[in-house]
Amino acid sequence: MAAPSSSASAADTVAAAAAAEDTAAAATSTSEINSCLSAEIYSSLPVVTYALQHRYEWSSPAVAASSSLTPGASSSSVPKPEHMLGGIHALQHSLVMLVNPVSDDLETRIPNVEGYTSSCLLKEEDGGLVIFESIGISKNSLGDDYHRSGIWSEDQISIWKTIMQSVKAKKNDIYFAQLTHMGRVAHPGVISQAVSSTAKRLSDSHLTPVALTADGIHHIVQCYKTAARSAIDAGFHGVEINAGDGFLLEQFLKDRPNDRRDEFGGDVSQRSSFFLRVIKDVKKEIGANRLGVKFTPFDSIHGCTDSDAVDLINYLGMVMGEMDIAYLHFTQTRVGTRDRLTAISHVRNVFLGKIVVTGAPNQDALCLAKQIGAADLTGYSTNDVPYLYSDMVIVDGNRRGKKKMAPPHFFN
Repeated sequence: MAAPSSSASAADTVAAAAAAEDTAAAATSTSEINSCLSAEIYSSLPVVTYALQHRYEWSSPAVAASSSLTPGASSSSVPKPEHMLGGIHALQHSLVMLVNPVSDDLETRIPNVEGYTSSCLLKEEDGGLVIFESIGISKNSLGDDYHRSGIWSEDQISIWKTIMQSVKAKKNDIYFAQLTHMGRVAHPGVISQAVSSTAKRLSDSHLTPVALTADGIHHIVQCYKTAARSAIDAGFHGVEINAGDGFLLEQFLKDRPNDRRDEFGGDVSQRSSFFLRVIKDVKKEIGANRLGVKFTPFDSIHGCTDSDAVDLINYLGMVMGEMDIAYLHFTQTRVGTRDRLTAISHVRNVFLGKIVVTGAPNQDALCLAKQIGAADLTGYSTNDVPYLYSDMVIVDGNRRGKKKMAPPHFFN
């Protein structure tokens, strides 16, 4: 059902204010973040004791310091075994790797075995979380010409099985498939029809989307559910629902793109209705301990901004806490400032699972995320591997000078 058009002036003002805030924050965040580099702060990084070794884990130094629990002890505050990612695996370190999409064929969207396998092998550490990014749930879910893979056809699923068998034979990691529908982020010639919360086109170079009806929403919910089951059958340990990046679910969650006046628009609870239907059905299909969610609350990618991002993440954190999913994943280029990381840390008041932070502007910002309790796990994408594992820095595609490897605390 299409929503009536409304003036975007207020939303544009919010977007302009956010951009101004970014400029100001960029000038001051460096000194804040650099404080994390001192030995004193490094020594107070959140303590993480993995269930594989001790059967409990702490999310902050304060909890660890105030507790008298010993390994193997029981307490209502101790995470239950089902909180382990995938239900059967415990992480051995707090480093997360995001595997960028690799597909050779924009028509079939079949994943590239060699590309994905070699990407996974770039990571030297064993026993961490690896997230395969941007896997499409249906033929119309991928609207750009970037080499994203799908998981809706038998041929795709068969190749994913091969990839999972290959990487599991070489690495002892935990593999999650990030399930994606891009919505109105769609170009002519790639797909024939785009959908979104409303019929507002992203730009002149994009398709004009159709505002999803209740039946259309139900169909996409089923696509997510089917894709989640296919991912588990292919050998993934779990799935991450992408509710960020300016893609379809975020086009409903945030109030700038979503000006509907029905049950899927309005206040934050109504704008979350579609997203929650996806989460409930996927949880029922594969289990809460195999389910994570990605958010980009402070970002404005593809025109997706919200007038109150803090209220949005507090609400989403609360409802995800009630659903007891495995983790929340916050990522975007604008996450690295202290105030935004502090806002994420407050989600712990309502969410007991793990919190992942990636996409911060540098390693120091990820260190800060741990230091202030905003993250249990931090990570990087395969594009960042030369920076982490080589003595060379990549600048604008060129190797420039030498750089030390990431400090050990980045991995702890």
